[in-house]
Amino acid sequence: MSYNSNNQGKAFEPGWFLANNEQCTRETKQISAEGVEADEYAQKIVKGGTAYPSNDANAIGIVYEDVNVTSGNMPGSVVTKGEVYEDRLAITGESYDAVTPETGDNPKEKGWYERSGSAGAYVYTLTTDTTVTEGKTYYAKSVVRLAAAAKTALQGLGFKFKTVPTVTR
Repeated sequence: MSYNSNNQGKAFEPGWFLANNEQCTRETKQISAEGVEADEYAQKIVKGGTAYPSNDANAIGIVYEDVNVTSGNMPGSVVTKGEVYEDRLAITGESYDAVTPETGDNPKEKGWYERSGSAGAYVYTLTTDTTVTEGKTYYAKSVVRLAAAAKTALQGLGFKFKTVPTVTR
């Protein structure tokens, strides 16, 4: 089990992203502190559900539970094969995609963004427009969990990805 002393904020049960905890493979790996930013409590935490060792084509697994790397690299459990609920993986970033407004859309109510700045340094701010302004491009924000290259690499290693089933009553 990895060392984690962060009891503040949102916490999830280890492996909560697994669709089938019985049929997964876990291995102990060295979790790197490099590039991990401190949170509001001055803790450097690698979140459970993060691609390991990086969210790109080099991915070989998914961190099983939060690992505190504040004091340096730490051992942690990494899922190296299994069925995963992709929409429960850790959020690693955000993306903004242009939207095509329809007649009568209210950009402010839709939660759309406007973009300013230049390539590589764009800034997105929530729009205050209540009607669509002709010629203006609006953007919808979405979260990034797993990069396409990381997903492809993990699928090549035997991972299967699902979405959390909808519960109806």
